[in-house]
Order: sequence, then structure tokens, then C-alpha cells
Amino acid sequence: MYVSYQNIKIEVVALIRVSWFVAPVLARVAAAGCGGNPAFEVEAALTPSSDAQFDALLEGSVDAVVTSMDNVMAWNNRSGNLDGCIIAQVETTTPLTLVGASGIAGIKDLVGRRLLVDAPGNGFVVALQNALLDAGVSLSDCEWIEGGGVAERFTGLREGIADATLLGPPFDAMALGQGFAALSNLNQLYPDFPGQGLVVRRAVLEQKGGELSSWLVALEQARQWMLANVEAAKEFLANGGVPPVVINALLQTVPNTLVPDITGVKLLIEQRQRLYPNDVDGISYQTLVDKRVL
Repeated sequence: MYVSYQNIKIEVVALIRVSWFVAPVLARVAAAGCGGNPAFEVEAALTPSSDAQFDALLEGSVDAVVTSMDNVMAWNNRSGNLDGCIIAQVETTTPLTLVGASGIAGIKDLVGRRLLVDAPGNGFVVALQNALLDAGVSLSDCEWIEGGGVAERFTGLREGIADATLLGPPFDAMALGQGFAALSNLNQLYPDFPGQGLVVRRAVLEQKGGELSSWLVALEQARQWMLANVEAAKEFLANGGVPPVVINALLQTVPNTLVPDITGVKLLIEQRQRLYPNDVDGISYQTLVDKRVL
């Protein structure tokens, strides 16, 4: 945890082990202690896939993961009794662009194409599959290739392993800059699509509730500082090497609250129910979200 005395900023010793695909902007700001707030760093590790995050949570090598909130429904139905829950939402939305090889005009042209996804039944694949169905594309008419996290999918797309994949900042901008085409934008298709959440096992919530709460305080301070100091936030990200086009995208994802959005979570439930009805039996916002540390 951290302590603060008068105007002295005291860096916090990492007590929380976290796995994420890309460091959330709020976590970056919290670790730097922007705005005179105490710096709060966690012990972070990049994950190669959402399946790897599940394994890490189950074996206890991490305490929390930043991931698609949809994943909890899939993970809680696997063997091992994960009993995961969402304790916060760290983005308003996750910007997701469906990027494809040049020559593919749009989402309807993905019939017979190879699609690179994180994992077969979790990650953002559920949202992508809903988008395909809404466009009239049969899922069985596509070839599904498991490729891991966003960095791995970007590499796979460049290497020609697949014809299209979902990418978020900064990889979407990088792909477009290298000649790939934007086929669709999931946030435009589903305006209520929520950003990534902070997911833990309920057992860890009981064991490390105090530490998790302290981190959420730091994330909340970072959130408030970013919204109140937009130009300073831009400068902080630019000094960290974030490209200008990505900076603007990241600032748009700063949430108005860390409380998981009820409309967004309900959308995730509806999207999963369409594909995996057994996964959502008895599932609701109340069963997925635990707001005790908030």
C-alpha cells in the first residue's frame, strides 16, 4: 500500500501481481504519480493470450488480470472452479478495429477468409462473431485461427497467417499505416460495448481486498487527474513514446467511473447468450460484478 504525508509523494512497493495485454493508461498514470498523487506500481506481466490469463489466475501466479469482461463468463464455466468476478472497469470502451488485407472491402467479404482470434471461445471473439452474424456472414464459412493477444495477432496478420483480425491501439494504427484496410469498427457497431475490466478470483478478493482497494484509489486518482488535465495527460503520454494518434484514442477511453457499466455488461451477456447459451445460465450483472473494493 502507500502512505502520504503533507505534500511528500511516496512510491508504493508492488503488492499486487497483474497480467495485461497492454498497460492500461490509468495504470501508467498511477505508476508515475502524476498530479502529485502517490505513485502506485504493480508487478505487471504481459500476457500472450486470454487463455494464459485464465491459467495464471487459476494457478495463483497473478492476483488480477486486465481483460475483456466477457471472459469471466467463459472462465467460470471451465474446470478448476476459478470463481472469477469483475471488480472495476478501467476503460470506457476498448477501441477495436477489424483490420484486413488490402483487397478486402468489408466485413461481408470475409466469407471463406482466415480470421485470427485470441482464443476460440473468449477474448473479443464473441463480439467479432456477433458482428459477422449481424452482417449476414455464417461463422462456419470462416476459418478460425487461434493467435493469442493483440501483439501476437498484429504479427500474425503481417506474416500472412490470416486475412483479418481485431486490433486495438496502437496496433490498429500501425496496421493501417502499413497498408492494411479497416473493414469495420466494433465500437460503432455496438456503441455500448464496454472497455476492459479488472478481474480477480473471489478468493483473492478476500485475501487481498485492502491492497486491491489501495490500487483502485490510485487508479481513481489517475482517472480524475487525466480528465481534469487533458493537455498534461497528452504530454505525459507523448513523453512515454505514445504516438499522437494513439494518445487521442487512449484519452477517449478514460472512464467517467471505475464502476463496471451495467449497460455494457448486459450487452456482453446478450452477445454470449447468442453463441453460448449454456455459459450465461443464471448470469447477471450482479453475479459477475463485485463492487466491495470500490
